Amino acid sequence: MMSNIFIKTQSQLSIEWLKLKSTPGLYLALTCGLLISTLVFIAHLMEVHSLASLGGNPWGRYFTRGLAIFSLFVSVPFVVLLVSAVVYVERQANAWKYLYTLPTRRGSIYFSKLVMILLLLALSLFLLVLGLLLSGYALDRMHPEFELAFYQPNLWELGAKALHTWLSLLGLVGLQYFLSLRFQHFLLPLGVGILGYVFGLILAVTQMNAALYCPFSYPMLVQDFGMFRTEIRASIAFGGLSNIELYSLGFFLFFVLLAWIWETRRSVS
Repeated sequence: MMSNIFIKTQSQLSIEWLKLKSTPGLYLALTCGLLISTLVFIAHLMEVHSLASLGGNPWGRYFTRGLAIFSLFVSVPFVVLLVSAVVYVERQANAWKYLYTLPTRRGSIYFSKLVMILLLLALSLFLLVLGLLLSGYALDRMHPEFELAFYQPNLWELGAKALHTWLSLLGLVGLQYFLSLRFQHFLLPLGVGILGYVFGLILAVTQMNAALYCPFSYPMLVQDFGMFRTEIRASIAFGGLSNIELYSLGFFLFFVLLAWIWETRRSVS
C-alpha cells in the first residue's frame, strides 16, 4: 500500500509542479533567498568601513549575516505564506471535490503537496546560499578590503548551517500544513502564523523554556547568530543535531500524522 502511495505521489508531484505556475508559492521560493543575499550585499556596500574587519575568514561572518536575516526575520512568515499558497490553490478553484472523484488515493495528493512544500523550502535555502556566495565574490571585486578573495568559503559548513535551519522549520511546516487543510479559509492559518511569529520571537529573545514547545521559535534558536543568548539549545551527539531540531522533527511528525488522519476521514460536500 505504501509503495503504491509512493509511486502515485511521484506522478502527483509533477501535477503539483504545474499548479505552482498559477500560485505565488514558486515565486516566493525563487525570490526569498536571492532577495536576502541582495540585501546583505547592499548593506555591505553601504557600510564598508564598519563591516570590513581584518583577520579571520570573512566568509563566515558574511554567511552568518545572511542566514541570521533569514532565520530570525523571514523564515517563519515565508513558511506560513508558502504553505498557504500551495494548499489554497485547491480551495480557490473549489477543486477538492474534483480531486476526490479521480482514481487517485488521498495519500498521493496529501503527501505530494507536503513534499512540494519541503522541496520549495529547500530550494529557497539553496538559492540563499548560492546568492550569498556569488554576491560575496562580486563584493570583493568592488571592495577588496573585505579580503574575501584571500580566503576560501567553507561550503560544507555553510551547507550544514542551511540544513540545520531547514530541519528547524519542519515543525512549523507540519503545523501550518495541518491548519491549512483543517480550516476552509486561508485567513485563519495566516493569522495563527503571524501571531505565532510574534509570540515565538518574544519567547526566543527572552529565553523562556516555553520556546522549546513553540515551533515558531525554532529557526531563531537552532543556531547562535550573536544577536541574543541561546542557552536553551543543547547539542545532541546523535547526528550532530540539537534539541531544537529534535523537537522540530517531533512536531512535524505529530502534525503530519494528525493531518493525515483528518484527511482520510473527512468528507467533501
